[in-house]
Amino acid sequence: MSDERLAVEVEGLCKSYREGSRVTPVLKGVDLRVRRGETVAIVGASGAGKSTLLHCIGGLDDSDSGKVVVDGVAIAGMSEAARGELRNRRLGFVYQFHHLLPEFTAEENVAMPLLIRRMERGEALKLARAVLEAVGLGSRLDHLPSQLSGGERQRTAIARAIVTSPACVLADEPTGNLDQETALAVWDRFLGLARAKGSAIVIVTHDPNLAAKCDRILKLQGGRIVPEAAA
Repeated sequence: MSDERLAVEVEGLCKSYREGSRVTPVLKGVDLRVRRGETVAIVGASGAGKSTLLHCIGGLDDSDSGKVVVDGVAIAGMSEAARGELRNRRLGFVYQFHHLLPEFTAEENVAMPLLIRRMERGEALKLARAVLEAVGLGSRLDHLPSQLSGGERQRTAIARAIVTSPACVLADEPTGNLDQETALAVWDRFLGLARAKGSAIVIVTHDPNLAAKCDRILKLQGGRIVPEAAA
């Protein structure tokens, strides 16, 4: 269930890549509004700029012009330290590859964003355990990433992204490395957890079955977003 607060607001976002004298426009005035608790799938051809859009929303890449506001906070002009704080407090990230820290257990990996913000270790681990149990990994808390299956590693990455109850989770092909059955099972866990936390999800995916489970499907085409279909 979404509410009327905006988790993400993007207006007139433009981004080009420059290589020598060659300029390649990618985003040509993207407008996007995502409410808290809403799930939005962004689809489009490879090279359309879907990942670039997520990077700009997350403050990982600078736009050329336009506005990005995350949970009421404008990114433009922020220092890198302030962007890092915003990402830790208001955003979660999930990628196709889990990016778990190999020397830490599942529980420790999930607790990491809380420890970074200097939460007391015992409390951070308690919250991490609760989220891992919610994604069906209560029996795998002490396992290293190398001891987990692909689906378990991705569920751990999802738990890490959502443990801070962010305004929005940005997910870039989060199940692209999994078989279809595992992908759908992981995605269902992801949706349920995000809805319980009141977090929005913006997912980039090529999988129509995942997109169909979202509240809205939008297409990035010609550097702009157009409605694709109603879920």
